[in-house]
Amino acid sequence: AGQHAVYTAKMLKGFRAGENWGEDDASSAVMNGSAAELTDEEIDAVSSYLQGLYFNAE
Repeated sequence: AGQHAVYTAKMLKGFRAGENWGEDDASSAVMNGSAAELTDEEIDAVSSYLQGLYFNAE
């Protein structure tokens, strides 16, 4: 929540391309599968939505 849309879109497009993030292959595999079918437009929409969310730790 609140993550910059550009960063989220970059990460999702990387996952869609089969890239891994860090050393956690299990999490990357989940994200690779989740992002595999997303279009650029869907990635942009999800990224924009997530940027608008705010985390309240109270």
